Amino acid sequence: MSDLRVPIFAVSALVLFLSAAAQASLVYIDRARLRHMLEEGRPRANALLRLLEEPTSTLSTILVIYTIALCIASCSAFWFDFDVWWATAPWVAIVFGVIELLILLLAQFLGRVVAVARPERVALTFVRPVELMVRILFFVLVPLNSLDELVRRLMGVQHGITPADAEDRLRHLVEGNTDLEEGEREMIASVIELGEQPVREIMVPRIDIVAAPDKSTVRDVLDRIVESGHSRIPIFDASIDNITGVIYAKDLLKFLRDGLQSAPVQPLAREPSFVPETKKVDELLHEMQQRHVHLAVVVDEYGGTAGLITIEDLIEEIVGEIQDEYDVEEAMIEEVSPSEALFDARVSIRDVNDTLDLEIEDEDFDTLGGLLYHELGKVPNVGDEVRVDGAVVTVLTTTGRRVRKVRVTKVPQDPAPD
Repeated sequence: MSDLRVPIFAVSALVLFLSAAAQASLVYIDRARLRHMLEEGRPRANALLRLLEEPTSTLSTILVIYTIALCIASCSAFWFDFDVWWATAPWVAIVFGVIELLILLLAQFLGRVVAVARPERVALTFVRPVELMVRILFFVLVPLNSLDELVRRLMGVQHGITPADAEDRLRHLVEGNTDLEEGEREMIASVIELGEQPVREIMVPRIDIVAAPDKSTVRDVLDRIVESGHSRIPIFDASIDNITGVIYAKDLLKFLRDGLQSAPVQPLAREPSFVPETKKVDELLHEMQQRHVHLAVVVDEYGGTAGLITIEDLIEEIVGEIQDEYDVEEAMIEEVSPSEALFDARVSIRDVNDTLDLEIEDEDFDTLGGLLYHELGKVPNVGDEVRVDGAVVTVLTTTGRRVRKVRVTKVPQDPAPD
């Protein structure tokens, strides 16, 4: 290149490198690291956060600069190659053209590589220049953003992604990551599903609640605690639907030491916490952590007691079953073969679907027991079975009116008629 074409091309390639680095750094930056930098009072961290809060304007600014630089580099290269074509030989111009193309591609590639390796450092380096360019190109960005919004509306494309889309993308990333162990994959999937699960799916149902009348003595409640192995039990007035407090086993130790076993237990009761059965599991976990609550009473739409939920139940949804010295080892799910498994009737339909790769609808019920009652229309007996959504569900054991053990067998679906 002659005259100013060499420096023009070189500067344009440098701008391409810087634009690619700035764009990639903003995409790959770790938000958690950024919050940490804000807490440390790092300079320019606030400015970087402002740019990330307006991603459309920020990335559009970088794209405009990138496009201008690419056009200038291409024009200067074409101008030079055109002169070479006529001054020497066509093959020389072609060689120069290939070299120029490789330089531009390499500039973009290296910019992204540098940014991905150190996104926070690169982003902090470019934050002031990008912020300045956003202000300078404001009048260019306004019509561009308006045009972008118009095209999205005409094509029916939503701006950004919905939480559901984000969760689906995260699931695909987790499933496709071969570096994760199976247990790690399951744990991450469980965390994602916390935002979808209502409390009623994992609560201890009303029929399994261990409670005591509020007129009980310390001895009565101690006996219940010893028999059940629970460290906390609710007390109620007349009916389980009217829970008045929660007794902690450790609060009874002083009375036991002082020989006051016949003392009324009601004054020791702590204020109960109530939550609706439709509340999402992740919201409840956060609330219980914030309020330092270990047990909550789950109420139905009529205000009656539907069940109990403990913080241990919530944590088990993430890490799996936690067995302590009082738990009786009893598997909730026993896989017999890839197409058959034995389930506790309290297992959720969601877990049944995951275990046997089924698609059983669960709009009207949450558990296998609920499915059997819904489909049979009567109290299930041993041997009763129902066919639903590609599966045969058979009652194996019952206790009174309650279903205990169930076998689910996956059956091949009949091919759809032509």
